[in-house]
Amino acid sequence: MKKKLSLAAVLLITAVLIASGVSPAQAAGAPTLPADQSFFAMDCGGYLGSVWSVNTTNAQSALVGTAISGDCPYGAAVNPVDGQAYVLFNAATMFFSKVDTTTGTTKKVADITGAAPSIWQLIITNSGQAFILSGGSFYTLNLTTGITALVGAPAAPISAAGYNPADDTIYGFSTSGVSYTINPSTGASTADPAHNAVLSGSPTCPDLTPVTLTQLSMVSFDAN
Repeated sequence: MKKKLSLAAVLLITAVLIASGVSPAQAAGAPTLPADQSFFAMDCGGYLGSVWSVNTTNAQSALVGTAISGDCPYGAAVNPVDGQAYVLFNAATMFFSKVDTTTGTTKKVADITGAAPSIWQLIITNSGQAFILSGGSFYTLNLTTGITALVGAPAAPISAAGYNPADDTIYGFSTSGVSYTINPSTGASTADPAHNAVLSGSPTCPDLTPVTLTQLSMVSFDAN
């Protein structure tokens, strides 16, 4: 049986953060991941194309390997059905790739067709259905062919979106952290004040540069 992974994608200046693997030892009171999960980062700055494992207690990172790509990665997600990790590339021709979190390498799957000129978020639900948030609109994505189909446009200005497997819900956040739920059938957004984000703390990027969170660019949930 393939190990199920959870892949987060959070853009912090130069790094796209992603999650899977084995959770490190946690400090008292620190949030914990499921036993078969951990956090990774795919860098988009001075270490372009590198994949790092990230300690979720202190945000320190260790190099896993270098991805085979000259482009900057954007949204990322894991398919809960088979544990395969994917990442988006917002290049001149938009495409997506599979990610090997053991070696750090990527393998292109297909160009993305039919979506708006930019892609930011990748969401894959428990059923294996993939979605992308592109140009303020919500699309389905075929993980074999790369073909997209428009679902609808959230009424709210969504800058970050992610799927919570624990309650089978897609959440969207504005740049200031205001929370919404997104209907996967219509793309419509509904205010969700109970989950508004608290933007605080100073995580450390793979180049050891502290980063203060000022807005949400991407968001992800683990299996809890």
